[in-house]
Amino acid sequence: SSRERKWYASPNEFMRSQGLNLGQQDVFVKAIAEDAQGRLWLATEHQGLYVADLQRRQLTNAIYNAANPNTLPDNTLQSLYVDKSGGVWIGTYKNGVAYYSPSLAHFPTVPLGDICCIAVDQQGNYWYGTNDSGLLLHTPGHGTYRRYRLPQTGLGTDVVVCALLASDGTLWFGSFNGGLTHYANGSFRAFNTGNSQLANNSVWSLAEDAQGN
Repeated sequence: SSRERKWYASPNEFMRSQGLNLGQQDVFVKAIAEDAQGRLWLATEHQGLYVADLQRRQLTNAIYNAANPNTLPDNTLQSLYVDKSGGVWIGTYKNGVAYYSPSLAHFPTVPLGDICCIAVDQQGNYWYGTNDSGLLLHTPGHGTYRRYRLPQTGLGTDVVVCALLASDGTLWFGSFNGGLTHYANGSFRAFNTGNSQLANNSVWSLAEDAQGN
C-alpha cells in the first residue's frame, strides 16, 4: 500500500485491513488501478472486476453474465487503464477491451482478442499489447486500428505483456521471451540479451525512475 508504505502478503490481507473482504478464497489480481475518486480497481483471474471504495468501505464485484450484454465480456481480466475523463479500459482474456464510464454504467466491448497491457501516448492513441498478435494501435478519434508484429517491433515474439509511456513521450514495450522494444519518432528499436545488457528476454513489468531511466 503506497498510502501506508507497508507490504501485504495478498490482496485479501490488504482489503481486510481496510474493513473489506474479497471472499473466502484468495483472489488472483492481475492488475490494479486507482481512479480520481481514490477507488481501487482490481482486475482478477476468473473472478471479474472488483471496485473498492476505501473511504466508504464499499466493495463492488462486476462479473460476466451471458444473459446480459452490458456486463463484462469475461471474468478473466488482464490489464486496466484509467483515462483523463474517468473512464476505465479493461483488457480481457480473449475477448478484447471493455470500457466503463460513470455516464454509461455498463461495459461496451471492442473485440480485439487477448489484451495483456494498455498504454496511451501523448496524442491520445491507445496501444494494446496482445498475447498472440503483437501491438495494436487504436486511434479513437478516427476509429482506426493498426497492428505491429515481429517485422515492425523487432521483438522475438508477438506476446507483449507490459507497456510504459515514458516522461519524454516515447513508449516502451516488454514481451514474453522476446525482449524489449522502444518506440520513438515513428520507429521501433528492439533490445534483447544478445544485442544489449538486458538480463532476460522476458520483461514482465516496466517503471521509470525519478531520473527518467
